[in-house]
Amino acid sequence: TKGFPELQKPGQGKWLQDDYVKFIRFAQFKMESVEQGVIGIITNHSFLDNPTFRGMRKSLYDTFDQMYFIDLHGNSKRKDKTPNGSKDENVFDIEQGVAISIFIKNNGHLDKKVFHSELWGTRIEKYNQCLSNDLFNSSFEEILPISPQYLFIPQNTEIGKLYNSYINVKDILGNNGDPAPGIVTTQDEFAISFSKEEQSKKVNQLIESANENEARKLFRLCTQDQWNYDKAKKELITGAWKAKLRTIQYRPFDVRTTVFDKNVAVHLRKRVTSHFFKDNIGLILTRGFEINSPFQHVFITKDIIQHHSMSIKEVNFLFPLYLYQKPTGLFANSTDPNFVSKTENFTRDFRAFINTKYNKTYTPEQILGYIYAILHSPAYRSKYAEFLKIDFHASHLPIIPKLSKNFRSLVSHSCKCTC
Repeated sequence: TKGFPELQKPGQGKWLQDDYVKFIRFAQFKMESVEQGVIGIITNHSFLDNPTFRGMRKSLYDTFDQMYFIDLHGNSKRKDKTPNGSKDENVFDIEQGVAISIFIKNNGHLDKKVFHSELWGTRIEKYNQCLSNDLFNSSFEEILPISPQYLFIPQNTEIGKLYNSYINVKDILGNNGDPAPGIVTTQDEFAISFSKEEQSKKVNQLIESANENEARKLFRLCTQDQWNYDKAKKELITGAWKAKLRTIQYRPFDVRTTVFDKNVAVHLRKRVTSHFFKDNIGLILTRGFEINSPFQHVFITKDIIQHHSMSIKEVNFLFPLYLYQKPTGLFANSTDPNFVSKTENFTRDFRAFINTKYNKTYTPEQILGYIYAILHSPAYRSKYAEFLKIDFHASHLPIIPKLSKNFRSLVSHSCKCTC
């Protein structure tokens, strides 16, 4: 995680604790003390392109003179299929796809190069290909890992450089700190309902239950290490929860009801969700996606969201357009809504960029409408398909003044959905 502060925060770098990562790092550590050597290992293939491992990829790239990767795929979690759509199998009896990695160090006597190959198909087909080929007669494609991701998979480097020159959404709507996901109830059956009446009935049923066993027969409740029945019942019986009934974007075009209380919806993600108690709108995005399908991972909401409101597979992040700050100092205890400040969530650098390029101040809603339109553009999705699967999305913002007509046109159409 060195040099990547976002991964040093609690929970952000958990995949770096996988044993296979430690094995690779240990082998790398041993290799750093010698002038030459070779490492051969077959592991989980996630580190080849997952954004969490970009620091690991850069470190490996800096350490070794040459690297060879044979992606054996077979990832049932990603629902891998061969390029022609037929069945793709793992070489082992596991769900996680795997890859063969060969790392070569020769004290700088080799040109720094990275090569990639991949095998698709049934297990038997992959076995046969591995048995009938070696490193010297296999078909490898030379790849060039580039900043910031240092991907160990083929990519269009020219398109990649262009895409990476655009402004990432997290650097546009970034005044609220690191991107935050939606709430995690851990007990949707109890915490999510189709109406206020249904949700109120559920809470009252839990309050009236004689004991925890009875309550668990009524609902699938989460584990005791995250939620305590006795504590929840004691606090809910006060009735304070009635003022916390909220609408929630549960799934696309599926708005339901929850109680914004930790005794009901356990993990509230207040840092982001609290900004939706007043008039607001926000983008729902994922940090990349794994399923082999076209990019369609963007949605808009005026409500709080669940961490799988748009996509079940990936964690969904919420980017509010406005931030509401409570008063401080002399008025810290005031309940007067006039003392609550409302500011746009655009970073200072981004707002200056927009104002300078267009010589005009567009409203936050207009700018959000433009971003939403770009992320829905078929041409944008097609051109940058391989990069949209990785990390948060970069928005292609026109920097040529004559394109301001297109800007206004896109805003006009998009605002029908967002404004």
